[in-house]
Amino acid sequence: MTDTFIDPATESIAQQHQDKYNDPRAKVTARGILLAVAVILLAILGAAGSIYARRTRLQKTTSFWGQDTITALQLGERIQMFAISGRQFPAVELTGTPGLGHLRRLLLDERNYDWSAVSKSGIEQRCDQQDSYCIQLRLTDPSARRFEAKQITIDLNDGWVGQSEGSSCVQIVARKRNALAKFLEQLITVQQRRLDDR
Repeated sequence: MTDTFIDPATESIAQQHQDKYNDPRAKVTARGILLAVAVILLAILGAAGSIYARRTRLQKTTSFWGQDTITALQLGERIQMFAISGRQFPAVELTGTPGLGHLRRLLLDERNYDWSAVSKSGIEQRCDQQDSYCIQLRLTDPSARRFEAKQITIDLNDGWVGQSEGSSCVQIVARKRNALAKFLEQLITVQQRRLDDR
């Protein structure tokens, strides 16, 4: 028995790999097609569920803050922090600060507030107390001018927030309250170190 020599240059690619194209073990069955469709549907449902769970819920916060303040929190080009009561520090420029997106989301998402703890007295009354520690966030949009300047006051001791000179305030949930206070304290400390290092 003699082997026939086939010149690879003249043989087509399909002929060289004929065994791979006609593998008898590979079969497409209805079960395989149904399994592939089920995996695709599961992936679509998982993606939709993830988007729904992670989206920022704004219904209650919009009714509390008002649409202009929500726009300011979402799109504010410049954010500054000022001392109102308690610890005094020079103004802190927050624009471009790492973690600022988390601060915006915390103030926007309605799940971060204890809606059973809404006070009809303004935040300014809480900041006038003897042992209060309050800061103010000033949000502006100097380039696009999509909204007027907005001021949000935060009581770092007890986690109350409200619009400066507003008529009501709400308390942030306990698990977010401590994180917010630590984040803002860290920004104040970093700013003071920068000023001291000049």
